[in-house]
Amino acid sequence: MTTTQEALREYAGEGNADAIIVGVACDVSTAEGREILVSAANEHFPDSVDVLVNNVGTNVRAKVEDVKDEDYARMFRTNVDSCFYLSRSFGPALAKSTRPGGARAINVASLAGLFSSGTGARHTRCDG
Repeated sequence: MTTTQEALREYAGEGNADAIIVGVACDVSTAEGREILVSAANEHFPDSVDVLVNNVGTNVRAKVEDVKDEDYARMFRTNVDSCFYLSRSFGPALAKSTRPGGARAINVASLAGLFSSGTGARHTRCDG
């Protein structure tokens, strides 16, 4: 399995040597985890941020009647709340971007919102 650091080195070696890419391990479903990410971004990119990619998700594979309240809440915090809070936290840095065409916030969703798996109703509710 490729580690984050290995993937970043590979990307930089593919003609992207000028790109500044930072990998941060954190739990974006929590305020503390999001603060770790925002602090790292502010440290490495003090002037502005050009692109924010919200690409995180989790799921509970179970019938609706078997899903625990805490599992549903964790899934919603991860799949929905993190996107909102990170977009809001990065808003000022994105607004300062000098990137031609402006900064971008990219929100990635799952294809599970388009197809039924029989046990993914909670996931598609908060990710589709």
